[in-house]
Amino acid sequence: MIAAATEVLDPGAANKLQVIPLSNDTVKRRIMDMAVDVEQQVIEQVKKSKDFAIQLDESADLSSCAILNCFVRYENEVSLKNFFVVSNYLDGRPVQKYFGLLITMCKEQGLDWGKCVGVCTDGATNMTGCHSGVTVKIREVANKDLLITHCVLHRESLSAKNLFPELNNVMNSAVKIINVIRGRALHSRLFEALCDSIGSQHKHLLFHAEVRWLLRGRVLARLSELREAKQFLREINSPLKQFLSDEMWTAKLAYLADIFSRLNDLNSSLQGTHTNIFTLRNKTDAFKNKLEFE
Repeated sequence: MIAAATEVLDPGAANKLQVIPLSNDTVKRRIMDMAVDVEQQVIEQVKKSKDFAIQLDESADLSSCAILNCFVRYENEVSLKNFFVVSNYLDGRPVQKYFGLLITMCKEQGLDWGKCVGVCTDGATNMTGCHSGVTVKIREVANKDLLITHCVLHRESLSAKNLFPELNNVMNSAVKIINVIRGRALHSRLFEALCDSIGSQHKHLLFHAEVRWLLRGRVLARLSELREAKQFLREINSPLKQFLSDEMWTAKLAYLADIFSRLNDLNSSLQGTHTNIFTLRNKTDAFKNKLEFE
């Protein structure tokens, strides 16, 4: 329409047509066309590569639906490229669904499993089972020398979950305190008003989510910084006030906040595209040595 108006009428009429917003279907169609084009470019580059490796991750959304995420790394001329290629909901038996999605994707795109030299997983049993895991089934159709590894970040996250019983009790009690204050709308508003009247730097506590493991350090640090939580629990006469009144408990809380903030820094430094296993191993070893030194 714009081209026709420019040719038949004048540029002023074409400018007026440009003001008309595109329909939802038009925007969706353009996004889908762009997504398909990017996917085809990635697939063609993977086909031209001598070999490739994939990374599989099972995640879950807010509705507890399992999602399969797949990344591919391949050699493009003189550099390594990483792209996100698959994200599909899973239903039925997990292992069969995982493997079926991968096989279907490779057949549709014409990829050769013989070029697959590595598979990195999150270590779940469905992925790494020695008899019916996804990696076992991939090895049956892929290169026999396939290298199977466990994600470095996931292993570090799992090790951080194993707390001593005393520290684990502090963590659970901290989550209960946060839920009492943030989990109720009235308590949340009253706590915000209290922090505002005192002139506190923060006005809200952060919810703890187990799946978001980078959030744990921020949750504990925020609770440790907001001393107003002790006064608020006393005003509502909550039995949890005894924890914030205990000096030993608050000291353990401060320790947890500090160590998890260090773990957050480590996790953030391990992420990125321009890295390798040697760099990641050096960072984790340096972190452990610093802990022993401190």
